Amino acid sequence: MAQKAWDPWKMYDVTPKDMQAMKERAQMRAALKEEWQKKITNPHRGIGGYVFDPQLQRFYSMRVTGFPYFRITLKSTLIGLNLVVLPMAILGYFVHREREDRETKIRNGEIMYKDRRNKFA
Repeated sequence: MAQKAWDPWKMYDVTPKDMQAMKERAQMRAALKEEWQKKITNPHRGIGGYVFDPQLQRFYSMRVTGFPYFRITLKSTLIGLNLVVLPMAILGYFVHREREDRETKIRNGEIMYKDRRNKFA
């Protein structure tokens, strides 16, 4: 059989130790996936009918109880300002500037009535 010219496993110069770790992680993922499929498709799961996943439970608990542990810090304040206040201020500025420019052009007679937006007739 002819030898392959391109070997994807040697493309990124991965050491044999890293390659072995990658293969072991892939085997663990496959085993966990197989176990999950076996549990989820079991017709005799019991009364509840659901599979308890501790990782999902920790995630849900974190989402529910996160607010009492929230602390106001400089970082959280800056994130809030950058995600809420700053975009609203920038948008408000551009809307105000556009309206003022349009109003000035209308008052100076640069825009004819038939070319105006939001007219009634």
